[in-house]
Amino acid sequence: MKKGILLLVLATFLWAGNYICGRFLAPALPATLLNTIRWAISTVLLWGLLVFNKQNIPIFPIGKNFLFRGF
Repeated sequence: MKKGILLLVLATFLWAGNYICGRFLAPALPATLLNTIRWAISTVLLWGLLVFNKQNIPIFPIGKNFLFRGF
């Protein structure tokens, strides 16, 4: 199986799992807490992926200029 197709299927399963977990946990937890937990899990996974691949955090070389363009 091609890697691209496998990644698309994985993304679909993760998205569906997020929906199912949200439906299951919505009566018990507030929406902001569910969102915070979701972002925390994804942050930990992405940081772990960066460490595993021995890469630095990508920082924009024009970070300050990029920041001020938003205003």
